[in-house]
Amino acid sequence: MEYSGQQQNDPGSLSAFRPSLELLKQKLGSNNDIIFRQIYVNAAKPIPLTLVFAEGVVDHANLSDYVIKPLVSGASFKEAKTEEDVFELVKHGAIYYSDQSIRENAQDTIDDILTGGAAILFEKSGAAVTFVMKGFARRAVSEPSGENILKGAKDSLVESISTNIATVRSKLGTPELQVDMFTVGRQTKTKIGVFYIKGLTNAGFVQKITDRIKSIDISEALSISHIEDFLKDTRYTLFPQFSVTERPEKVCADLAEGRVCVIIDGIPYAVVAPGVLACVMQGAEDYSMNPIYVSLTRFLRYFFIAISLLLPALFVALNTFHPEMLPNRLVESIANDRQMIPFNLFLEALITLFSFEVLIEAGLRLPKVTGQAVTIIGAFLVGTAAVAAKLIASSILIVVAISFITSFVCPNKDLFNAVRIWRIVLTIAGGIIGLIGVTFAFFIMMLDLARIEVLGVPYLAPFAGEYKPKLQDTLMRLSARLQNFRPSYLKTSNRRKEDG
Repeated sequence: MEYSGQQQNDPGSLSAFRPSLELLKQKLGSNNDIIFRQIYVNAAKPIPLTLVFAEGVVDHANLSDYVIKPLVSGASFKEAKTEEDVFELVKHGAIYYSDQSIRENAQDTIDDILTGGAAILFEKSGAAVTFVMKGFARRAVSEPSGENILKGAKDSLVESISTNIATVRSKLGTPELQVDMFTVGRQTKTKIGVFYIKGLTNAGFVQKITDRIKSIDISEALSISHIEDFLKDTRYTLFPQFSVTERPEKVCADLAEGRVCVIIDGIPYAVVAPGVLACVMQGAEDYSMNPIYVSLTRFLRYFFIAISLLLPALFVALNTFHPEMLPNRLVESIANDRQMIPFNLFLEALITLFSFEVLIEAGLRLPKVTGQAVTIIGAFLVGTAAVAAKLIASSILIVVAISFITSFVCPNKDLFNAVRIWRIVLTIAGGIIGLIGVTFAFFIMMLDLARIEVLGVPYLAPFAGEYKPKLQDTLMRLSARLQNFRPSYLKTSNRRKEDG
């Protein structure tokens, strides 16, 4: 199925007009890359038709072999006497090409031409026949760049949505796999595919996703954030509400569990919903490794993220307001280390935190080789020089470094960014009013987590929001033999995996 969003209501839309040579030339004729070519059908008497396509976008070999050649020299058209006869022949398969469409309005015809199609105009019939013949260069299916694993498939999603659909279907062979297509963006005309398993996935999830995509009315849809903003239940939060993956087998596993996946044409990632915290915390290799090892790794993920969030805040709060809670030797060691430091501990912690943030941003934004060099130079040479010059204490440098290193266990980039910001907030609260401030800021963060819903599902499910939480695939991962039920919060029509 294919739907179109609110762009159909655009006053400048040509949906109310039949496709004609005059109208297409008026809209596209000023572009040098749009080719208008007249051809004569191999008929009893010459029947002129106009072929319209975008140079560089269509595959010229396919266009010549499958469209122009049959029309000009094909035996099927010898008995045609009028343009209407040719239209009927083309309409019923005289041109052997599988991906063709009959367009009866100018807007659809222009959209097809601009997105890699060739159109034959039949003005007397008031229609056009378009053939999808995309011929521009595309990235081939390759190894994932951001979710590499040792044991598992080495293919990834690519920018072409048709290739992604074929990849998912090749791995998930059930006939119940449903793909609903939408077009979003008044200027970009971006195709969006909504994937789900009919009869298994909760119909409410699918309805909410499709309704929100239909309501999107924006000029361009060129990034995931453009679409995610319209799919979110809770807008003002730092935490990711969707799981994003570039691995086709991860998409198939989520679909088989009863989730909905959204794939956007031009973006090599899939957005998986509902993306609760337990889902976001799962790594790419969790289902390729030994369950005991994965369970230990998952527990360590939660533990290290807690360390990353709280360590700088607790260090500042305890040393500034509650030194009596620390061992005397530790207090003396920190005090000796801080001699001759010109800043108080709170300001020193903020300077160090922001310095590390600058290093991370520099490493991400600069070219790969340069970014690695900047990170190494900044972390080691500049940090060592700052400690030697008594600008910062080695103790705060160690604490902040541990905090940043432990945050890298976050399997989700958006969750990693949320941890970075909340760490600064907690540190500021601890530096102002001590442990009370840390407790209050942490309580606000937990309230933020508790208020988030994704497609009506609590973000903390299954830890919270259910009468009897089922934790079999959260903090630990059971073996495939024991993991017989789908998550209850997904509200699938069939919870037992053995039954389909």
